[in-house]
Amino acid sequence: MTNETLTVELKDFTNTAVEKSFHDPSVLEKAQGEREYADIVSFWDGKIIILCRSKDDPEPQLAGKYSLPGGRVEPGETPMQAASREYFEETGISCNGELMKARTIGRSHYYFHYYGGDPAMIVLDNDEHYQYQMMSMNDIRLSDPSDWIMDLHSRLCKLLNIEL
Repeated sequence: MTNETLTVELKDFTNTAVEKSFHDPSVLEKAQGEREYADIVSFWDGKIIILCRSKDDPEPQLAGKYSLPGGRVEPGETPMQAASREYFEETGISCNGELMKARTIGRSHYYFHYYGGDPAMIVLDNDEHYQYQMMSMNDIRLSDPSDWIMDLHSRLCKLLNIEL
C-alpha cells in the first residue's frame, strides 16, 4: 500500500461553500458510494443536539464544523444499529429501541430520537467532537451552511422541512 494522497471531486454534494477537494480515503470511499452513513436528529425541549467536530480533525476541511451524532455503517450492521452505536459512542446516551426512521438522502440514513434526559448528561468523545450545541429550527435555518460538514445543512433543512 502506498502513501499516495487521494483527491476526489465531490459532485454529489450540492453545497458550493464546501471545498471540493479532499485528501482522505474515507471521503473518497463515501463519494464513490462504498460506505453508508447513519445519523440521528435528536430532539430535546424543541431543540436539536448538534455536535462540533474536533478542531484537530485529521481532515482539516471538517475541523470545527457542525455535525449530527452518527457515522459509518459497519459491515454486518443495519443503518439503525449503526446510528444507535454511533450515538452512544459520541454522546454517551443509549437510544436502543427509541429511534424512528426519518428518511434516506443519498447514502445517509436519518433517524429521529426524542431525548428525555438532561443535555448536561451528554458525554462527548473528545477525540471526535469538542462541544455540542442545542439548536432550534430557526437557529439551523439562519446558520451559515459553510459551518456544517459537507452539505449537511441543506440535507438537514430538507429533512426537517425548513425553508431557506
